[in-house]
Amino acid sequence: MSTSLDIHGREVIGIVHSHPGGIWANSLSRLVSERFGAAARFRTSMGAGLDLDELMVYLEARDKIRVTGDMVFPGGRPARAQ
Repeated sequence: MSTSLDIHGREVIGIVHSHPGGIWANSLSRLVSERFGAAARFRTSMGAGLDLDELMVYLEARDKIRVTGDMVFPGGRPARAQ
């Protein structure tokens, strides 16, 4: 169940974007825990009450982040070759 204390997913996107070369997933988890607390829940335009793992799946499916192995990168689709 969500509460008014849910953190918007864009906060996590911002952390990832502050590491354009990528951030280890465990480092991201630690930063999120330090910043928002170990029990933090997240919300997006599509729902609320997500834990960090659920949020990551949601954000990756929408190209907001890219997860490659144990690294998390800023999302976005690569530019098309012309």
